[in-house]
Amino acid sequence: MLNRRLEKMAKNADCPFISAEGGRMDVMEAAQVDAIQTQADYKNWKPALTAIEQELRRAIEFGFNKEELAEARSNITAAAENAIKSWPTVKSEDVASAIAQSAAQDKVFTTPQEDWAISREVVENLTPEQCQAALKEAWTGAFPRVIVTSNKENAQGSAEIMKTYQDARASKVEPYQADSRKDFSYKFGEPGKVAARAEAADLGVTQLTLSNGVRVNLKPTEFDKDSINITFAVDGGELSRPEKASGLELFAGAVMNGGGLKDHSNDELAAIMAGKKVGVGFSMTDRSFLLSGNTSKEDLETQLQLQTAYLMYPGYRQDGVTLLRRAIPMLYNKLNHEVQGAMKMQVPAILYKNNPRFTFPAQEQLASYEVKDVQDWVDAPLKNNYMEVTVTGDFKTEDIIPLLERTVGAVPKRADAPAKLDEKLRHPAMADFNFSKDLTYDSSIDKTLVCLFWKTPGGEDKKLARRLNMLKAVFYDRVFKGLREDMGKPTPPSTGLNISETYPDDGYIITLSSGVMRNKDAVRNAIARIADDLGKGNVTQEELDRARNPILNSMDRAQRDNGYWTSVLRDSQAKPERLAQQRESIPDVKAITVEGQQACQRHLRQGRTSQPEHPAGPSGRGSSAC
Repeated sequence: MLNRRLEKMAKNADCPFISAEGGRMDVMEAAQVDAIQTQADYKNWKPALTAIEQELRRAIEFGFNKEELAEARSNITAAAENAIKSWPTVKSEDVASAIAQSAAQDKVFTTPQEDWAISREVVENLTPEQCQAALKEAWTGAFPRVIVTSNKENAQGSAEIMKTYQDARASKVEPYQADSRKDFSYKFGEPGKVAARAEAADLGVTQLTLSNGVRVNLKPTEFDKDSINITFAVDGGELSRPEKASGLELFAGAVMNGGGLKDHSNDELAAIMAGKKVGVGFSMTDRSFLLSGNTSKEDLETQLQLQTAYLMYPGYRQDGVTLLRRAIPMLYNKLNHEVQGAMKMQVPAILYKNNPRFTFPAQEQLASYEVKDVQDWVDAPLKNNYMEVTVTGDFKTEDIIPLLERTVGAVPKRADAPAKLDEKLRHPAMADFNFSKDLTYDSSIDKTLVCLFWKTPGGEDKKLARRLNMLKAVFYDRVFKGLREDMGKPTPPSTGLNISETYPDDGYIITLSSGVMRNKDAVRNAIARIADDLGKGNVTQEELDRARNPILNSMDRAQRDNGYWTSVLRDSQAKPERLAQQRESIPDVKAITVEGQQACQRHLRQGRTSQPEHPAGPSGRGSSAC
């Protein structure tokens, strides 16, 4: 309940901290410590310390109210019951990890049923007065230790910290003012009807077209007991972003996920939906805006109502923006002093010739956006564009259809097809890959990341994409062995394949290897030699099998995962070939031969760019040199 108050505080524009959380923790198996931790900009550490001290003291002096306890109890109970329901299908690796963790901590492993049997009576019979007494007992007695950590030196030291704390304690606090609870205010129009239905029986998939044009993909599974994934995929996404608005998609995430609904803030929704397994997250791909959620059979209709409300009535509040703006300076400070930051902020601009669709935004640009910029971009598409609803998980097809008709089927008529893509956007100019460039970042730590890129086609040709993925796996195996055996390098490299069917010409294989600056040229040259050798087409059957088996195992596991099926189906009516691609994927990987793979390996002999990233010198200032 205290954390819930702190969470609400963080959304206020005048709140000095970014986040704060309290709890009890074990310290080195030697002591239990009650603590409140907060994250704030350095210039705000004094008001942040004052704020958490006073909020803690407010709870100790005046306690909690019945409404707060009811919300907390509902959420704890729902979490316990959902864990029990999903336990029959819990994955073996998760159980093994939990058992190992319990053993490492010298604890007894227990199931969700046992956990709830132990704690249920306490949770159900708790009173606000008991909660207040427990908090008071935890924080009364020993004088608390106040620790302020920062990368900036405080000349006043502990004296200033303690003065700030004592000044905070001298201020009077008032009782907490709880928000009044509202009822969910959204209802929708006349229920729609199923206008068309098709079955892909071999895949267990049912596809519907509702009378308002909404497409629905249904895949009942038994992978996760009482767990249902729902995704609304709306035509639009990053390709529809204003061309020069670099980073607006990041800002949009803060607006949409933090803004709640038109009639309800996120905090109000949390109270309204207490005890229910519901929630909606906004994200996007190149071509789609996504509204996603996970729910149970009991809360399925409520989830559909909530998700449909987010589709038609987004809140566009400042709440999420307030948190983002407070975090932006810290984010960029971190990016400017870490090798991963140099990778994120500098490399896309080089590879895509400063194309704002691919570059990371400057701090000033990200901070300059307003809620209206997001609303102007996404509001009309969410309400009108072509949309596919994909449901995977523990449900029955015939049971869910009436629920869909009453929610997404009751919204106004939508577009019957995705908008035609601007072909110019699908073919962005990329850098010539025959160059080497050193990038630097400000740091006193000698950490260098050597990155090599090889140009490949995009992901439109699925057969070629599977062979490029196989090439990546073989290449990783050779790089790992080469760096370990030839250079004695203990840190394993990573190898990735970046391809998208949105961009048919523009993909690449990337290898990254971390180390220290004095070794960067040797590492770069070693990886380049390995790539050149593999590019000659001399892969062996043993290498191919060693790469293929983990890929097949991964593909087999994926087909027992609801999230995987969501990704396969979420645009499968706009792109009917998706189902055929799913059917052929495993047989095609099994059919890859040494001879067939050799033609793909030429991509490692074509254009290559390498970009070692390392800390600046003793001056603390860096520069880039081609």
